[in-house]
Amino acid sequence: MSAAATEAPAALPMDDRAKLALYVDLFKYYLELILKVSVFAAAVVGGIMAYAVGNKAGIPPASRLGFFMVPVCLSFAIAAMAWRHIASAREMHVEVVRLGKQLNLTPPPHVHLLVDATIICSVAYFALGGGVLLVAVLI
Repeated sequence: MSAAATEAPAALPMDDRAKLALYVDLFKYYLELILKVSVFAAAVVGGIMAYAVGNKAGIPPASRLGFFMVPVCLSFAIAAMAWRHIASAREMHVEVVRLGKQLNLTPPPHVHLLVDATIICSVAYFALGGGVLLVAVLI
């Protein structure tokens, strides 16, 4: 094989419409991912909480605390991931607004929902993890 055949192709510059389309597709993907993770977490946390609270008499106290660690850790992990990606969501929002103005789109695409959803998920999952931990201690 020649050296030219094994080299990576040079990055092609994207026009603004292609960039905007990419960001809008990413926006849809990330929003869908937030929804899927939230449904999964709700099922796991709700199922474990319902079982542990409903059968608290049959579960030894030491094991009961272990039951609650899964939803607590899951909630705090999701909250930390969401918190970590707030800045990325804001960067994406700024870039989409810039591209919308540059392309004279009125109104420009609104992807601020992703920033809001990321912040709300982070706060909600920190609160959920704290609430589950509180229930684990008090029950």
